[in-house]
Amino acid sequence: MSFTILLLSAEAEASWPEKIRQAVPGAVAKIYGDPKDAAADIEAADAVFGTVPPELFARAKRLRWICASRGGLGGAYFYDALVNSDVVVTGMQGSYNDHLSAHAVAFLLAFARRFDHYTPLRSEPENRWAR
Repeated sequence: MSFTILLLSAEAEASWPEKIRQAVPGAVAKIYGDPKDAAADIEAADAVFGTVPPELFARAKRLRWICASRGGLGGAYFYDALVNSDVVVTGMQGSYNDHLSAHAVAFLLAFARRFDHYTPLRSEPENRWAR
């Protein structure tokens, strides 16, 4: 049994297709910088990571799952054909939890304490680090 997933997101890394093939024997994983380049392969795809434009979705014959590459999906992400289909859409909202808010608070504290005025942070834009 073969499983085909297309990676249609700028967040997808070049190493992911090989990692997917190693984790799921028999899987076919392909990455595309531009979703329009996936027009031929979308017909046989079972899943997509990223955004599937309506014109590409119209060609999908076997698609069962779309994993959005971000947490918040605006209304423009959904269109009639997708909403009226049986395709399951999931997002990344579970991956943006406590660690993201802790990181944001750490930055607020750093800037409130003027950490940006210390030498390492000041010299970083010049790619020059004091030893």
